[in-house]
Amino acid sequence: MKVGVDAVLLGAWAYDKKASERCDDRELKILDVGCGCGVISLILAQRFPGAGIIGIEIDEPSVEEARDNYSAFPGKKKPEVIGGSFPEVLKPLSLKFDLIISNPPFFRSGISHPSTSRERARHQGLLSPFTLLADSSSFLKPDGILAMIFPSEFYEEVISTAATHGFTVSRLCLVRNNPNRPEKRVLIEFHKDIEHPDNENYKEWKPGELGVKQHLTLFEDGEPTEAYRKLCQPFYLYF
Repeated sequence: MKVGVDAVLLGAWAYDKKASERCDDRELKILDVGCGCGVISLILAQRFPGAGIIGIEIDEPSVEEARDNYSAFPGKKKPEVIGGSFPEVLKPLSLKFDLIISNPPFFRSGISHPSTSRERARHQGLLSPFTLLADSSSFLKPDGILAMIFPSEFYEEVISTAATHGFTVSRLCLVRNNPNRPEKRVLIEFHKDIEHPDNENYKEWKPGELGVKQHLTLFEDGEPTEAYRKLCQPFYLYF
């Protein structure tokens, strides 16, 4: 499958500078769930050169592809990949992460048991925004972040599911293709049982919501916007 815009947006946006200043890169532990070919892990490795990054992927050909891509990464500290299903493959390892990140499958089209690699990558099955919320808590450090991207139509359901698992929105970005279109994607970060920060940039929303709310338009008059270029240009050869 082609590298999608969603993965690049998430890798470039997640774990902003304020969050990343909590610890030295060398102490930062990141888990990329459903890493596919490894694009999100590689973007994060570029942003945080000293971080320890692990990708988990259930599709065996994708595991090999990620392994090849990770080995070709020019940085001194390369991501690693583990083949298997999240969270089962992690349970024997007793690992805790500062950031768990995922571009999870989200399509619902009557396929209850995706069988091909493409179907598993696109349709909810063992991995979805909802299973991530259910399974990630025990692998996060106390101040850890869970970050993901999903279509805007799932927003209310995701927020409701997050609340049942003790997660609160700490940062949110609504993404639209152009100024004349509604938002189509949600970039989101959750904290576990977060306290309200004493910061004027934060605001109370309805129960279960808390955080900095942002908006991003990708194109205007057929050209990438300045905000889109600023966010993603470091990760493209040509933009």
